Amino acid sequence: MSAPASPRRSIRVLLSSPAEALGDAPALSVVRAGSAAEVPARLAEETFDCLVVDLVEAGGAAGLRELRRAAPSAALVALASGQDEVREAVRAGAHRCLRPRR
Repeated sequence: MSAPASPRRSIRVLLSSPAEALGDAPALSVVRAGSAAEVPARLAEETFDCLVVDLVEAGGAAGLRELRRAAPSAALVALASGQDEVREAVRAGAHRCLRPRR
């Protein structure tokens, strides 16, 4: 007889304003931070599977590197405009980049 299946845990996503394109879905548990400045404090309180932050609001490459250190196992998605920002974000540890809606 097999063991009972454990309930599936939703993916925890920390979403920094203005990155509000993700909607709540049953598989996602989305937590919205008021600003990128609030993200480090939230990371100190909770564990997240994914961070979605605006590159500029996060403090550029240095800010992304700080987030990677604070949440090394979380996927990091950066909102970046243009190829230079995308390269900067990827070099700083972003796993993916999305173009922000501004």
